[in-house]
Amino acid sequence: KKKKKKKKKKKGFYSDSDSSSSSSGSDSDSDDDDGKDDDDLDPDHTLILSSSLPLLRSRNAGVVVAVVTLFHYLAPHSYLEKASKSLVRVIKTYRETQYLVLTNVCTLVHSRPSLFEAYAKEFFLRSAEPTCTALVKLDILANLVNDGNATLILKEFNAYLKDTSKGEALVQSTIQAIGRCAGRLPSLTESCLRGLMSVISTNKNEAMVSESVVVVRGLVQRDPQKHVKVIKTLAKLLPTMKDARARASTVWLVGQYRDLVPKVAPDTLRKLAQSFKGEQPAVKIQSLNLGAKLMLKEPEKCAGIFGYILDLAKYDMDFDIRDKARMLRCVLLESQCREIRDGHSSLFLSDRESSPEVGGMFDQADFRINTLSHVVGHSVTGYEPIPDFSDDVPDTSIRDPVLTKEDGGG
Repeated sequence: KKKKKKKKKKKGFYSDSDSSSSSSGSDSDSDDDDGKDDDDLDPDHTLILSSSLPLLRSRNAGVVVAVVTLFHYLAPHSYLEKASKSLVRVIKTYRETQYLVLTNVCTLVHSRPSLFEAYAKEFFLRSAEPTCTALVKLDILANLVNDGNATLILKEFNAYLKDTSKGEALVQSTIQAIGRCAGRLPSLTESCLRGLMSVISTNKNEAMVSESVVVVRGLVQRDPQKHVKVIKTLAKLLPTMKDARARASTVWLVGQYRDLVPKVAPDTLRKLAQSFKGEQPAVKIQSLNLGAKLMLKEPEKCAGIFGYILDLAKYDMDFDIRDKARMLRCVLLESQCREIRDGHSSLFLSDRESSPEVGGMFDQADFRINTLSHVVGHSVTGYEPIPDFSDDVPDTSIRDPVLTKEDGGG
C-alpha cells in the first residue's frame, strides 16, 4: 500500500527556520524583474548580490543587517524588496539588538517606505519595551502611514496617548507623530486637528497640552483660512494654558493671522496685559510682537494697552525683553524718520511660510547605516564614509584574479 503523503504545514512569519523552498517560492514572483535589473549590471556585481541572498535566512541579526546594507547601497530596488521581510523578522530579538536593527529600518523607511508598508503592525509598541525603542517605532509608523493603514495607525496612536505611564517623552513623541501623519497625508489634517483640540480642551497634562498646541500651530499654518475656528478656540483656551510653549504658540497664531480674527486679537492683547508681569520670557516676547502688529493695524484701539505693556517691559528682569520694548517704543511711537515709518509693515507684518516638517530620529544621510556613527548621530573614531561613485566606469579586468606562479600564472 502506498503511504499517503502528509501535507506540510506552513510556517509562521517568525518561524525558527525559513525553508529554502518557501523563500524560493516568494522570490520567484520577481524573477522577471530581477532578470531585467541584472542585465544592466556587471557580472561581478550580479555575483556578489546573488551570493548574498541566501544569507537573508540567517538567524544572526548582524548578518541580515549587513546584507541589507549591501543591497541598500549597491543593489537595485528589487533586491531590497526581498530583504525587507528578513529585516522585519530579526527585529524580534534581544532589546539591544532590536534597537540597533530598528535604527537601520528607520533610515530605510524615510527613503523607501514602500518596503515596509505591509509590515506596519510589526512596529506597534509593546508594553515591556524600553522608551528608546518605542520612540524609534513611533518614527517608523509615522513614515509608513498611507491611505490604506492611516485609520489603523491613528487608532494605535490614540491608545498610546491614553497611557501616560511610560513618561512624557513617549506622549510628546506620539503627538509629534500624529502631526507628521497629517503632513504626509493632507486628508488626515481635519481628523488630527479634532483629536488634538480635544486633548487641549480636556486634558490636564501640561506636557500633552503644550505639545498638542505646537503641532496644531504647524497644521494651521498650512491653510489658515480653513482653520479660523481653531485659532479662535485656542485664543479662548489661552487663560487655561499654563505651559509657556503652549501660550507663546497661541499668541503667535493670533498675531500672525490677526486679519482672520479681528475681534479676537485685541481681546487677547488685553488678557496678556493683565498677566504680563507673571508670564515667561517667551510669552512676553510674543505679547510684544502681537501688540506691535495690532498697533500698526488698529492704533486707535490698541495704543493704550500697547503703551501699558511697553511700560511693564521697560523694567523687566530679562534684558532681551527690555531691549525689544525699547526698540518698539522708538520705532512705533517716537521715531521721526520717514524711512523707518514707511518700513513698518516689512518689519512687523511680513508673512511667514509654514515651518518645514520636523524630521525623524534617524533620517539623516550624513552617516551610512549599520555603523556606530549612524546610531549615536555623530562621527566616531574609525568611521569611514562610503566614497562617491567614480565618474568613469573602470575596466572589468581590474577585478580579474591575479594568478601566481604556483597557480600557473606568469
